[in-house]
Amino acid sequence: MKNILRLTTIARAGAVVGFVLVSAASAVNAQQKAPAGSAETRTITAIVHQFYGDSIVPDRSVILTKRYAALLDTTPTPGAIMPRGTRLVIREISRDSAHAVYETESGPEKQFADWYTYLVRDGGKWKIDNVRIYELPPSHFIILDSLDAKKTLSDTLTWLRERMHLSAGTNAELKAHFSAHKAGILKLATDFESRTTLSAIDESGQTAPENALPDADKKALTAELHAVQLGAALRNMSALQCVRYKIGGIEQTTVGYMHFKATCPMPVPGVDDVIYMEKVAPDWYLYRTG
Repeated sequence: MKNILRLTTIARAGAVVGFVLVSAASAVNAQQKAPAGSAETRTITAIVHQFYGDSIVPDRSVILTKRYAALLDTTPTPGAIMPRGTRLVIREISRDSAHAVYETESGPEKQFADWYTYLVRDGGKWKIDNVRIYELPPSHFIILDSLDAKKTLSDTLTWLRERMHLSAGTNAELKAHFSAHKAGILKLATDFESRTTLSAIDESGQTAPENALPDADKKALTAELHAVQLGAALRNMSALQCVRYKIGGIEQTTVGYMHFKATCPMPVPGVDDVIYMEKVAPDWYLYRTG
């Protein structure tokens, strides 16, 4: 599990921080329960902004739960280590009477990072209780820069480059990708999910279990993955109606779309491996792990 403690690995000594805040009122999603610009939205946004935007938090107990303050200990907050010119885009993902999830995109650094802040009511006040981050390693961007610099690429490398760009894309870009390729993604889901003995297939045609498909079927499914720039289809055989269609990522840091029907147990963002999920169509969700 990757959390705010990883910040010690990217701290910059003596960093001076400057931010532009995009308010929650301009970014709130239609799925949210709270109205854009509500007093509570402004209160929580101010807490999140202080955590990511201020170089010094004089009294952490005001914005952090006791549990999370102890976990964080002396680790600097993001606002203490982000470089000058960092731009923050803060958006409410979800909120009920006791819990809230906020997204903070940090930029314009070329290496996109997406932070997820989990808040709870603590003594009647909203406080941060956990933070998780979606962040790809520098090697991802080194390879991507190399591919972008080439004048000509094979079809395979062109597909790889586009999928790597998607893996480093914002949630808005990934939602747009789903909308643009919805017909192809739904066809892939129908074809993959109808094969109930198949738990996985990746972009190279490898399946689990091995040799689960005739070569013609394997090639057809692999072509469907490539057509919609997805890297794998994965499911637990004990929950056949719960499928993840992974775009890409590295190790535990992944992004893609989930097809979770009504009978599927939904992951709890920030508790399970999923750090973010948001509906993009009936039974379909954009997700990130990290």
